[in-house]
Amino acid sequence: MCQKQKILPYLFFIILFGSLIIIPVGQSCKDIIITPDATAGEYSLLLKVRDPSRPGLQVLCRVPQGTQYTYRYPWTGKAWDFLVTHTYIGVATKGDTLPNIVKAGMVLTDAGLAFGDADTLSKWINPTKNAWDDFDWIRYACQTADNEDEAVSLLTTEAVDQLHATGVSENLFVVGPQKAMVIEADAIHHTTTEVTDVLVMSNYAKNLWQTQQIRSLPLAKSFDAQKETMVRQGSVVHLGSVCGIKILTITSSTITAQVFPVFVFKNSEQKKEVMISLGNRATVGPFSVTLSEVNGNIARISICMVDYAWEQALRNQIQPQIGNITIQDMIGWSRLHTDDLDGLRPMCEDQNTYEAVMIFKIPNEHATLLSSGWFAANHACSSIYVPVHICDADFYDPYETGDAAALSLALLQRYGHGNITFLCQNIENVFYVENEINEALAHLMIHADVNISSFLTELDVGMQEQAFLTEQLWLSAPNLSRGSLQDIWMQNYSFTQQNIQKTISELTRNPGSDTMISLLEKISQSISDSIEKKHMMQSLFFIKSSAVHYNE
Repeated sequence: MCQKQKILPYLFFIILFGSLIIIPVGQSCKDIIITPDATAGEYSLLLKVRDPSRPGLQVLCRVPQGTQYTYRYPWTGKAWDFLVTHTYIGVATKGDTLPNIVKAGMVLTDAGLAFGDADTLSKWINPTKNAWDDFDWIRYACQTADNEDEAVSLLTTEAVDQLHATGVSENLFVVGPQKAMVIEADAIHHTTTEVTDVLVMSNYAKNLWQTQQIRSLPLAKSFDAQKETMVRQGSVVHLGSVCGIKILTITSSTITAQVFPVFVFKNSEQKKEVMISLGNRATVGPFSVTLSEVNGNIARISICMVDYAWEQALRNQIQPQIGNITIQDMIGWSRLHTDDLDGLRPMCEDQNTYEAVMIFKIPNEHATLLSSGWFAANHACSSIYVPVHICDADFYDPYETGDAAALSLALLQRYGHGNITFLCQNIENVFYVENEINEALAHLMIHADVNISSFLTELDVGMQEQAFLTEQLWLSAPNLSRGSLQDIWMQNYSFTQQNIQKTISELTRNPGSDTMISLLEKISQSISDSIEKKHMMQSLFFIKSSAVHYNE
C-alpha cells in the first residue's frame, strides 16, 4: 500500500506532463576530458564535438584582450558593459563572431583554460526574454577567469547563485593546467566535480538527475540505474521509477520490447518497439536493453539508460589507452560511428548537417603560451584536423569565413562517412610530427625570452593552408583511388615534398590535370615556406636538425 502511495503521485505527474518528455536525438554535444594521469605526457585534453544549436558553418574566431562590448543583464535587459581581459579563441557558427556578440561553443583562453558544454534540457531556467544562453554563460567566465577556481566561481556562484542568468541548463567543462572540472548547472542548482583521469559526458544530468522531475526522474531513479532480471511476456521492467519497458513477445531467440507507458513517449523520435536478438543490445526509447538468455517462455535481460550505455561503450574504447592517451587517440574517438559503439549514438553523426570538433591540449608548463587546439571544421571523418595555438595572432582565412567547413561538408557529401578518413590521418600524422618540432622550438624561444607568437602563427597558418588545399585536391580529383594521390602525405614534410614532385611529374603526362597540378604546386610552396621558417629559427638558436629529431 505504501509503495502504491509513492508511485501514484509520480503517475499523475507523468500523465500531466507526459507530452513534454522528449528524448533528444542529436543536436547536442559530446565531451571527453583526459587529465595528465591518463595522457601520454604532462598535459590535459578536452574534446568537444559540437552539434550546433545555432545551425550553420562552423568557424574559428579570436577575441583579443582589451575587446569591449555591451550586452545585457539577464533579467532586466539593462545594458551591461564588458571588458575582455584574456584573449581567447573559439569555435562558433558563422556570423556569431566579432563584431557581433561572440557565441563560441568551445573556447581556449590565454590563461591556459579550455571550456566546453553540453545541454541538459532542464526546466529550471530563467524564463525571461533576457535570459543568457550557454554561449553567454561560457563567455562570461572565459573572458576574465585567471585560473580554474575563478572560472568555476564565475560559472556557478555568480552566474547561478547571484544572477540566475541562464535560459538553459548545461554540463560545463573547465580544463586547466592544475585541474579539470565538470559542472552540472541550471538557473537554480549546480554541482562541481573534479575529474581525476577520464570523463565522458553528453547532454544528460548525473548529479542533478533528481532535480529534473520532467525529463529524467520519471525514467529512472538515477542516471546509472541498472537492472538484470528474468521476464515473461507481458512483464514490465522499471529502473526505480514510473517509466520502463514492456515485453510484448518472447521466441526461442528474440524478444520484442516496447516503452512503457507508450503515450508518455509520443513526442520521442526514438524507436518505441524493438525486436532484440539473443546476445544483442538494442535501444528501446530512452533505455538500453540486452537479451542474454532465453529459456522457453522466460528470458533474461539487462536494462539501463541508453545514455549510460553510450558512456560505457565509449569508455570501453578509451580504457586500453589510459596512461598513454594522445591527441591522435582523441581524433580517432571523434570519428567513431554507430557500428563502433554497439549501435549507440555516434561521435560523428550523419544526421547533423553541421558538426565541428575541437580538441584542446593544456600543457602543465607554459599553458598561457603553448595551450593549443586541433580543429575539424565539419564532420571529423571528412575533415583534416589542423592545429592552432593560443598565442596565434591569425588563422588561415577559410577557417574564419566558413569556406573550410563548406569544403569538408562537400567532401562528406561526395565520399560519405569514413571513406576518406585514412587520407585525413595521413596528413594529420605529418602535422603531428611537425607540430611537435614547432613546439620544441617554441619552448627554446620561451626560455630565451623570445616572442613565439609570429613563429607559431606562421607555421599553424601554413598547416591550415596545406589542409585546405589538400581537401580541394581531393574534391577536384576524378579518381581518389589513384595511388599517387593517396600516398602524397607521408612521415614528414621532406618525404611529402618528394611525393608531391613525383605526383606532379606523373600528372603532367595526363591531359586535364592542370587543376590538380596547380593545387599540388601551392601545397609544395606552402610546405617550403614552413621549412624555411623552421630552419631560420633553428639557425638562430644554433640547433642542429638532429637535436630536435628532425632531418630535412
